[in-house]
Amino acid sequence: MPLSASTQSPFRAAELAFAIIGLSGLALISLSEPASSLIHSTPWKYVYAITLLTPMMGFCARVASDESWTPPTRIWSIFLGALLATVLISAMLSPYTKIVWWWSAPVLAGIALFLWLHARINSLTGFRDIVATGMAIGSALLVLRSMVAWTQDAHDLLHQGAGFATLMDIRNAHPLGHSNYTAGAVLLGLPWLVRAAVQSRGLRRAGWSIITLLGLAALFTSGSRGGILGLGVLAGLGLLLLRLPRRRLIWSGAILIVLGAAFALTNPRVRSTLKSADPAAAPNLSSVQRRAMIHAGWQLGRARPVFGWGLHATPLVYPRVRAQLDGGAENVLQLHSTPIELWAGLGALGMGSVTMLLGLAGFAWRREPTAAVALVGYGVFALTDHQLDLPIVVAAIAASGAMLAPSAIKSWGKRPRWAAGATCFSIGLAVGIGGERDPTPAMNTTALQIATDPARSSEAIALLQSSLAANPDQELAHFNLGWLLVVANPAQAEWHFRQAALLVPDKGGVYFGLGLARLNQGQTVTAAHCFAVECVNDPRFMTSQWWNLEAMESQRHATKQQFRLLLKIIGYELPEGATWRLEHLNHLIAAVDQIGRVNAEDQRSYRRERTGYPVLMRNLDIPPPIDLYDVRESQPQAGEEATTLPPKGWLPGPLLLKLLDPAGIAIH
Repeated sequence: MPLSASTQSPFRAAELAFAIIGLSGLALISLSEPASSLIHSTPWKYVYAITLLTPMMGFCARVASDESWTPPTRIWSIFLGALLATVLISAMLSPYTKIVWWWSAPVLAGIALFLWLHARINSLTGFRDIVATGMAIGSALLVLRSMVAWTQDAHDLLHQGAGFATLMDIRNAHPLGHSNYTAGAVLLGLPWLVRAAVQSRGLRRAGWSIITLLGLAALFTSGSRGGILGLGVLAGLGLLLLRLPRRRLIWSGAILIVLGAAFALTNPRVRSTLKSADPAAAPNLSSVQRRAMIHAGWQLGRARPVFGWGLHATPLVYPRVRAQLDGGAENVLQLHSTPIELWAGLGALGMGSVTMLLGLAGFAWRREPTAAVALVGYGVFALTDHQLDLPIVVAAIAASGAMLAPSAIKSWGKRPRWAAGATCFSIGLAVGIGGERDPTPAMNTTALQIATDPARSSEAIALLQSSLAANPDQELAHFNLGWLLVVANPAQAEWHFRQAALLVPDKGGVYFGLGLARLNQGQTVTAAHCFAVECVNDPRFMTSQWWNLEAMESQRHATKQQFRLLLKIIGYELPEGATWRLEHLNHLIAAVDQIGRVNAEDQRSYRRERTGYPVLMRNLDIPPPIDLYDVRESQPQAGEEATTLPPKGWLPGPLLLKLLDPAGIAIH
């Protein structure tokens, strides 16, 4: 029996209200800076939560407002349902269920938005054009916000006397907080800006054309190499869709290639990538980190190949494989590749579902070519970055997908329609109630703040122990707990230093702490060996003021002996072709006698601040933690000795751990 007008009205009014709230929230959290991290701080986290929940509630209101609902075709529904089920099951099977529940919310909201928009597009005449116009307007607002902020940065630098080359080195991270986020969002928006310009006339066309050019400028100033590649794909596909005569197509293609080459070569990061590398020089840090992330993602996925560790759980599980990597960051927010991130987070089922949905979108390109071009261009870019934790990106992908997905022939009746709404409502309720922030970062930062007060050291120890009970894979907690216990309980401190080394083998100070713990237990031989490993990992420790301590002075000779032994082992273990590492090894061989040679006048003492920790843990309400380890090192000096010592962490982590074996304290 059809619903009466009075029955339909409240649901339709609620649907409109959710749409307004959701769009307002999305605009607010996307245009406020820096958006990607601001959403994890108070009070913005509440706006973020409401924005993510509105698509789920809006879809529920939509299916409740009509007698029937026509979902996507069966094959689309199967793979969309498979993706939804994989995200949910992966979260439930994850060791960090409640945290992953909340971190999965953007993708869950994106699926609900996809269904909501699809229902509207296929039931309301003209709604497709409304969505297309909304995509163009949203992209224009983002581009304008980005370029206004970047122009202000450029103006400030010019005022300080900077030149053109310096301006080109400014990577546009506005307003999303990272330059790669800027590139990804602009790539998704450019096709809609072009569409608006083509379909407009007169002054409107001129306005949209100017904004499109500003979008290209935003992409260029982002400095994203993946963004440049994605732009090339966008331009090529757009040219093919124009269906020009062959001769005009060839000429247009040639012009695009020339313009693309000029666009790329004037980009400093692309230009530096094309330069031939010096075989004796150390690899580019960004390249080292990306290789490490790919290796880490592969290992994590292999450990849980079906459902993965949970979507966006990377900061929690990356430490589990960090010791197997050759360099890279101590911890990462994401693996800089959407396929790798999906493999680690959702396993084979998640990757398979997403791949099939992309294939279906490709087959349906004629339904909305602009959406297809946007998804393909972004898909190429996504090979080098992952942004499915950013609401504006997920919303743009969901909207493009909804315009491409065809509708099933048969509409759903009242019961299946209400079942779909109830499922969506239940998921929203589960995420809102069952999801939570990771509690351990707040415990860690509080512990480190109060640990400087001797009267509260026991309280700090208890907090760190509770944090490790919740998640034992935290180098920060193990490392600092080791320093808190190194005098009072050196045996326990030794265990925590071992765990810290296993999680981050090239952590500065961890082998020194391990040596002190051994020394405080009367194990002088193994203590000297640990000090030697510290000198190998961080050669600046060779001249640290710590050697002026009486207990350390007695270890100088033994440490030198152990140091020479380690250098021989390294010479045997280094693989062929590691020219730059062999150069570092030769410099260390020549610098053996520097161990314990301290010049008190050029020393500095400080504690390292982990600036990126709140962002990594998606909790901007905590301050950056400061390690308890006092770094005492020589200031950089002009001269050959100071410039030739290797940087900290020049050796791969697995080799560093292997160097502990001769002391009989191998880490397992």
